Amino acid sequence: MEKRVPHYVLAEIQAIVADACNRVFTRLALAGGLSLGLTEPEMREVVLSLSRADFLQINDNP
Repeated sequence: MEKRVPHYVLAEIQAIVADACNRVFTRLALAGGLSLGLTEPEMREVVLSLSRADFLQINDNP
């Protein structure tokens, strides 16, 4: 079953992530980002660059 309504408002999440005073990533998330070659500021930029279109699901099943 698909949910067509987001669980969270993306703009609100991005506002929280944009504030450098907020610790928005867990240690495990930071370690995962580092293993991908991303620093914490780069991880924040990824979140800030997201748009609602990035979350659209395409259902190929008839």
